[in-house]
Amino acid sequence: MLKLTPLKLSMSLAGTYLSLVAPDPYANACAQVETNPRAYLFARYLKTDKEDDTGDFVWKDPQAAAHAGMQLRHYLFAGLEEGFEVRAYWLARTLAYFDYRVGITSAFRDDYRQGLIRHGIKAAVGKSFHGGSRRGGFGNGRAIDLVSLGGSRKEVLKKSATLWAAIDRLGPRFGLGRPYGDRDPPHVAPLSSPEFAVAGHYRRHTLSARRHHHYKHRRVHIARR
Repeated sequence: MLKLTPLKLSMSLAGTYLSLVAPDPYANACAQVETNPRAYLFARYLKTDKEDDTGDFVWKDPQAAAHAGMQLRHYLFAGLEEGFEVRAYWLARTLAYFDYRVGITSAFRDDYRQGLIRHGIKAAVGKSFHGGSRRGGFGNGRAIDLVSLGGSRKEVLKKSATLWAAIDRLGPRFGLGRPYGDRDPPHVAPLSSPEFAVAGHYRRHTLSARRHHHYKHRRVHIARR
């Protein structure tokens, strides 16, 4: 299959955007305005609280960027595969049009950044599809974490569930999806990514393990990427 250049890909995805929002003249006008996808995504990132069950992690990306000798925006988004960055941008634009308050908690992550995840389930260092060295490293990140903005953590989780359902509906129009479903709901990746095959393996493993342990009344914990 012929691979589109980022510009041609963006033009194609702009057409997808217009097909979803037409005949709104305001949306048509917005689509014609030249917007920097990286600046748009970074603005979404800056608006987003960085907090999970283990606490505040807002310091981790800046520390990783400094370790790599890069500005934060460049680290986070130039580290993504260019076509994926464009797809993520048009999906975010479309979701915003439909009044979803899209936030970004994570984009590119190198091995150093992955190593800062001390607790919980995570991908092994080097294996993260966010940009681990065994996945191609800088410029080859093919994952981004999307959540809803605003409110308490409880409110964010509730609003995010609605956002993730919208991603399931609209994401495939932009070649994107959530490979892990509810096991890692914010995680968005290209439908062409081998991560979907990995996720399918984990789903089968989880189902088989749950059936096996059902009779022993034990919970099963399967590590994420």
